Amino acid sequence: MLTFSIRYTLDAAKLGDFAAYARALPASARRCGAQAVTCYLPTKFAGPTNRALALIDFPS
Repeated sequence: MLTFSIRYTLDAAKLGDFAAYARALPASARRCGAQAVTCYLPTKFAGPTNRALALIDFPS
């Protein structure tokens, strides 16, 4: 299995656009034969608040 990592830099004015993209990500991954594992979103408690991470698994 191969895990693809995508790191995003978010624009605070476009968080709604990113939320729509994140909701559509699992369906897009399935169309490519992959599985969206998770999406880590920023928090105000730790780390930068403009970074997000998505993990997508592809079969070997």
